[in-house]
Amino acid sequence: MQTSMGQDHGRLNSKVIAQHIFTMVKVDLTISIRVLQGGMENHFGYKVSDRKVWLVKQRFIARIYGYWRNQTTSFFHWLFAMQMYL
Repeated sequence: MQTSMGQDHGRLNSKVIAQHIFTMVKVDLTISIRVLQGGMENHFGYKVSDRKVWLVKQRFIARIYGYWRNQTTSFFHWLFAMQMYL
């Protein structure tokens, strides 16, 4: 295996990472990036960058709980409507 710079395989894009870590993240949202990276490295034989794994994990969390910006906007619309009618 090569040293640090060449270990991140180009074909390990976010789609491949997402397919592999989906169940691990869904079971435990607090799973660490290092654990996810270790799973990827054991499965594919290549190290995946912290950034790639972190971004995919954040997308899953956003998909599960929704984007906070959308929720915040909806809350303020609801609050404004309540003020108008009460």
